[in-house]
Amino acid sequence: LTDDLSEHIKKEKINGDIDKVKKSGKGFTLRLRNNANKTEQNMAFNPDMKDVSAAGSKKKKSKRVESSKYRIEDGNYIIKKSEITDKIHAISQKYNVPEKLVLALVYKESKFDPKAGSGKGAQGLMQLMPDTGKSLAKELGMKSYNPLKPDDNLEVGIYYLSKLLKQYKSNIQRALAAYNAGPGNVSDFTNGTNKCGQNPKRKKTDNGIPPFKETKNYVNFIYGNYKNFSVSS
Repeated sequence: LTDDLSEHIKKEKINGDIDKVKKSGKGFTLRLRNNANKTEQNMAFNPDMKDVSAAGSKKKKSKRVESSKYRIEDGNYIIKKSEITDKIHAISQKYNVPEKLVLALVYKESKFDPKAGSGKGAQGLMQLMPDTGKSLAKELGMKSYNPLKPDDNLEVGIYYLSKLLKQYKSNIQRALAAYNAGPGNVSDFTNGTNKCGQNPKRKKTDNGIPPFKETKNYVNFIYGNYKNFSVSS
């Protein structure tokens, strides 16, 4: 038992000396003592299963979600390589916007569905409102604009995100809030004012993010997860 135990403690890279062993069910509960940092740890050991684990702990199953366009595993969002991810890569570089940030935004907005739409009228991969999309397309000098065409939607959407990042001096959270709720709302809650001046209903908020539940959840998800996005090879 001691040889097996020592072998598996070493294998599992558990630091400590065996201080006490007690029979427990089909296995044993033992106490490990680390004299270096004066800590103790209870472990469970089943000599038949050749397993060492924290006593009473259960090994969590990795969470995995998969679709035809992406998979989520252990908090990582792996987007399957496609023409859309290639376009995101190219246009993000063109406008100097973090590619991972765009991947997270497109995931949140449309789950990579070019024909996605919302009840409010937003369209396409980056869920642009019709007037906003047309205005930005004109600003870019585009001869035509189809929000359901990935090339057009990504060109306009990523360009818009780049403008917001510049406007808010690379503050990603404010830029995302403005993308979701509009620059006017971010300005109002940053300054505690609106177009008419002081507004008691529009008090300053942390980081200028409007206190709208949808916007707060939107910013928290993208900002909190965008670094975990990648494209499969």
